[in-house]
Amino acid sequence: MYKHPDHSSASSSDIKNRCGTDIKLVLRKYDDPASVSKLAAAQMEIDKTQDIMQENIIAMQENLIKVERVDEKGEKFKNTAEQFKDNAHELERIMYWRNMKMNIIIGTIASVIIGYFILPFI
Repeated sequence: MYKHPDHSSASSSDIKNRCGTDIKLVLRKYDDPASVSKLAAAQMEIDKTQDIMQENIIAMQENLIKVERVDEKGEKFKNTAEQFKDNAHELERIMYWRNMKMNIIIGTIASVIIGYFILPFI
């Protein structure tokens, strides 16, 4: 049978030390809820997973914003390239007609010079 120790002769510091040690053990045991309850352990794992998923969602939203920015820049480059292409075709047409004018002028001058020297002999 359990017999209570006689604390009447114990000093207050002995009782304090003994109770302090017991209280520390109890506090250490219940300080981590996962060690006491499987439900608490599962809830902690769920909380950790939720935190990770929230971080992943935030990262995904940031990546989506970056993709939208890149897409906008791509559209701007596409529009700029189309304008460049149109300007290049316009410049090509202008240069073609300038070249044609120059050829016509040179041909006319050459015909006049040849005509000037050959017509008197005919």
